Amino acid sequence: MYKIPHFLRPWLLAFALVAPGLLPLPAAAMTGGPAQPFYVMSSIRPLQLLVTAVAGDALESRVMLPPHVDPHHYAPRPSDIKQLRGARAVFWVGPELEGGFEAVFRQRPDAVALAARLSV
Repeated sequence: MYKIPHFLRPWLLAFALVAPGLLPLPAAAMTGGPAQPFYVMSSIRPLQLLVTAVAGDALESRVMLPPHVDPHHYAPRPSDIKQLRGARAVFWVGPELEGGFEAVFRQRPDAVALAARLSV
């Protein structure tokens, strides 16, 4: 069984406090029409892993920062912005650690900055 590292446990707790409101019924169940893709975005891979650990198969979790890309030099592509706009929820660490993402996440005022939730 996979054990969550000790230093990630506060992040997992913060996500667990925020997550219950993120799992509404799929659109097809409410309207009878085809469901739109239901996914959440995370700024970096460790947050995506936390989302996946908490939500399991209930939703699709996507990550904004591609593998092997320096977050200090990251510039979002138009496809990244489109995904960000279509996400049900957006999680990022916060401007203290991810200042380069701040302009991107200003487009989503509902984006959850976990550092602010934890008062880090």
